[in-house]
Amino acid sequence: MQLIGGYSKFYGYFCIIFLKYCDVMNQLKSRSGKFLNDMLVYGVGTLGSKLITFLLVPLYTFFVPVAEYGYYDLCLTVILVALSVVCLQMNDGGFRFLVDTTDNSLRTKIISTIYKVVMCNSAVVLGIALIVSMLTEIACVWLIVTMLVVMAFYEIAISTYRGLGYTKYYALAGIISSAVLFIFSLLLVVWLKMGIEGIFLSNIFARVISIACIELKLKVINRYFSFGVTDIKAGRQILLYSLPLMINGLCWWVISSSNKFFIEYYIGLEENGQYAVVLKFATILQIISVIFYQAWQENALLQYNSPDRNTFFSSIFNNYIYAMSALVVVFCFVLKICYQWIVNCDYQQSVVYLYPLAFSSMVYAVSTFFDLGYQCSRRTARSMPSIMLAGVVSVLGNVVLISYFGTFGIVASSILSYSVLLVYRAIDTRKYFKISISLKSWIAFMLVVVNGVLFYTIDSIILQAGYLVIVIAVVLLFMPEVLRQKILSRVLGGKRA
Repeated sequence: MQLIGGYSKFYGYFCIIFLKYCDVMNQLKSRSGKFLNDMLVYGVGTLGSKLITFLLVPLYTFFVPVAEYGYYDLCLTVILVALSVVCLQMNDGGFRFLVDTTDNSLRTKIISTIYKVVMCNSAVVLGIALIVSMLTEIACVWLIVTMLVVMAFYEIAISTYRGLGYTKYYALAGIISSAVLFIFSLLLVVWLKMGIEGIFLSNIFARVISIACIELKLKVINRYFSFGVTDIKAGRQILLYSLPLMINGLCWWVISSSNKFFIEYYIGLEENGQYAVVLKFATILQIISVIFYQAWQENALLQYNSPDRNTFFSSIFNNYIYAMSALVVVFCFVLKICYQWIVNCDYQQSVVYLYPLAFSSMVYAVSTFFDLGYQCSRRTARSMPSIMLAGVVSVLGNVVLISYFGTFGIVASSILSYSVLLVYRAIDTRKYFKISISLKSWIAFMLVVVNGVLFYTIDSIILQAGYLVIVIAVVLLFMPEVLRQKILSRVLGGKRA
């Protein structure tokens, strides 16, 4: 119960802090703090569910058997890839078209068209599920389908809020969803011991209650949705914009998520449960990289035509490499020290996969930096070959390496596919901007590799803690002077300028 109480306090403080930030958004818009405001909106609104998923991992590991959790993780993977098909990625398309108009009649056409397409697709999914359930038995099939449909409407709804300019409520929807997910997880998984059924229901209730709360305030559906409004031209334009994004999303799924099915098929659900738990921790680094990417994206677009573009982009890139390198090392050693206290003993052997998965996340993060070349130049179609190539490498790597190295083969395949993506994009985007990699960045990158060896050779918690102190000291020593002074002034209570 102490674990539950600790989570409740932590998440309570988390929600209070972000709600206070929401209250000062208008002030941030008028200052240079707009960049921070963008990070807040994207971080809370888009990534809030991922953050709470990470926070709930230790909780689930104490109350859900390994094989059950492995099955749930596979179901979640299927749901996420099916989500792009059900929505046809029209959540992104709707946002893009709503941003360009203030005409309420056009807004009604866009929103009505999107919702009706998702309704039709949801009806098809329910029909398929009914037929499948009559032919074969699938555990939790109706919970899976319900969660898929609810998530589809949730994604459409929050993208609509964002497109209409309700960024505060876009962020608030993520906070409410995360808070409700946490509460129902405690109620259904911990107290009623419902296992993965409790996890499914918690996710469903979280999104339904979140959208219901926002709709009571904004009444977007009441104002902009009508069954009688049909605009084939608007629907066609949105689909032309959205379908390439759907293909792009499916390719990312192949690269990032298909490995779970290889583990389940070749090794088993229990091993997939182990992998799923450690992957949730490694995903924290990807979440951080996505927050950076979305916040930096607007600045990159604004600075693309500046005369010192290459110098500016190189500066950001080198600092990013340094920050990610330091983050990987510190994150992995801190988590290794704490792993035995935050994860149930049945899952603790999964820590062996932590460092290479974190390294894989770092390579992924760096590859996304070069994706901005396609966006700045408005040639996003050119990014497709690199994604497809990385997808092929990922599948072939999984097939070949899992036979020899088991789960480590899957991790190695992930690193290989992201590396191919990084190299391809680094070369291909040189026509848009040229990055000069500093010696400091190369050294930082190589130290990540060296620390990977130490991660497996230092077993004593005391030695790990001592080494971690040394790493943090080195990071502070070589970071930019201004940033170091700010951090030290915070730690020392303002004694330094």
